[in-house]
Amino acid sequence: MKSNARNVIEFPAIKDETDLELAFIEAINEKPEQVLVFGATGGRLDHAWINVQLMKLFSEHHIDAWLINKQNEMSLKLPGTYDMIQDSLFPYVSFLAYSEKVENLSLKGFKYPLNETTIVQGSSLTISNEWSEKRYLFFTSGILLVIKSRD
Repeated sequence: MKSNARNVIEFPAIKDETDLELAFIEAINEKPEQVLVFGATGGRLDHAWINVQLMKLFSEHHIDAWLINKQNEMSLKLPGTYDMIQDSLFPYVSFLAYSEKVENLSLKGFKYPLNETTIVQGSSLTISNEWSEKRYLFFTSGILLVIKSRD
């Protein structure tokens, strides 16, 4: 509701960007450390898929952003080292190559660890991993899609 909003920006209905892309750009301009996006994966599959792709905007600005729905949380990560906090609501965690390949992926502290492994698009090697102990992931190139899930 507009009356409850701190700030309202209106755009024409006919435009080149989706409403969510414009919202992401506005959010990035605020320079947050983290952004949580709800309600962006239900309904139309074309919108859900572009919303996942738009998450790259946050990664490029070093903002920890997650798309969240009832069953999943997902985030795009650029090369680096990331501490992963175990989430008891989401017992499974998958790591997918969003780019053509992700190189030198290491998963430590997970039920199924990896050490400097290259994964490619379409590989199911890193699906349905589980939390174990102190966890982190590391990779040197590519874009990684991290998905936390529950049944």
